[in-house]
Amino acid sequence: MHYRIHRNIINGYQRGKLLQLPTLNVRYYSSDYKNIGTGVWASLIKIKNNYYPAATFAGNAITFKNNRKTIESHLLDKNVLPPIKKIQIIFIIKIREIMKFENINDLKLQINKDCINSKNILRKYVQRNY
Repeated sequence: MHYRIHRNIINGYQRGKLLQLPTLNVRYYSSDYKNIGTGVWASLIKIKNNYYPAATFAGNAITFKNNRKTIESHLLDKNVLPPIKKIQIIFIIKIREIMKFENINDLKLQINKDCINSKNILRKYVQRNY
């Protein structure tokens, strides 16, 4: 069984927009650490009755010296959605641990790799499970 959370959307730091990789942001609670830890996950985002593949970051953005943990999901196949208030995140497979990057370009390259890895993982997952 995969760990699932149901959360209200919150405002983030707007870094996803800056990187041209917008995210849906939700709160990170201490119980999340016990279940998912920190890192990057291939995930599914449920909005109403639809599922969307995503790459989800959980933890603190050490590249930006951010001490507050957050959960940020980038939808892989959809850039624009109507206003959303609540989502469900299903954490499928952990891709990697949190890394510190020397610059924004290195971070963006890694995020793009994470998105490709997530797509490949989720494509196989959906074929086996749906």
